[in-house]
Amino acid sequence: MKNVTYGFYDQKLKGYKEILYENPCEITSCIGNVSILEGIILIHAHINFADEKGNVRGGHLYKGKIFAAEVVIFPYEKILKRKFDRMAGLKLWNPKIGVRL
Repeated sequence: MKNVTYGFYDQKLKGYKEILYENPCEITSCIGNVSILEGIILIHAHINFADEKGNVRGGHLYKGKIFAAEVVIFPYEKILKRKFDRMAGLKLWNPKIGVRL
């Protein structure tokens, strides 16, 4: 993988800060979910990746050029929908509005 744009959520500012890592790296872990936000499919992923010296970085994945990856998707019994949470400042899962498959 290379040209990874990732970031983290600043709780004080209630917004994401993006970081660009341009060098080649190896994905060591990537986990996330697929949900619905305002009628649009949203992929939410967190990634860890290591450089050639084994230094690991990670956070919320925005984009990157993937050389190779293996993917496993586990089904969930509901379609996950998101709703804005004022306290967190984030659009979070809302189990009350999820739709059973």
